[in-house]
Amino acid sequence: MQQGEGGRWLWHVSCVSAAWRALPIGILYNTELVKASEAPKTWDDLLSRKWTKKISMPDPTRHATTAQFLWNLQKLKGEKWLDYVKALAKQEPHLVESLAPVASVVIKGEADVGISYIKYVKQYQGPIAYVSMDKFISEPSPAIPGAEKVAANMIFTDSPSAEQFKRLNAELQRIFFAR
Repeated sequence: MQQGEGGRWLWHVSCVSAAWRALPIGILYNTELVKASEAPKTWDDLLSRKWTKKISMPDPTRHATTAQFLWNLQKLKGEKWLDYVKALAKQEPHLVESLAPVASVVIKGEADVGISYIKYVKQYQGPIAYVSMDKFISEPSPAIPGAEKVAANMIFTDSPSAEQFKRLNAELQRIFFAR
């Protein structure tokens, strides 16, 4: 918020935050090295020989969130989740220390694709996009009791355009401060 004329507070979209959030992990790719039509569309697509030595991901032996992500592949792969993890390791991925460096490695072209938070597409500048998948394994951060119930009932917010926000702000000023 920012204080405006007459001591009134003005809301700015960038100030809105939540105590709980979901962080989807997906497949990132370098848009200069991989055409969108050729990017892996599923987790299984990463096992193609085409991606051998071209994947970046955090080292799951040093990064707990990645170990947790791999373990949660059970929710998509059932009992074969560990077979998938073994096959992924055979792809000889470029291992980094955590999720954030994956985006940098992909942007620099050190790997064509990466496994990381899809939010980095917005946070890092460069030739990077993410694959739109049917399902994303998402980390609730911080984990709170009953988070799975919240996630199942989430309605995602839209951001108004600058003009819509201007009109909304004026209307809210009238509603809350007109005396």
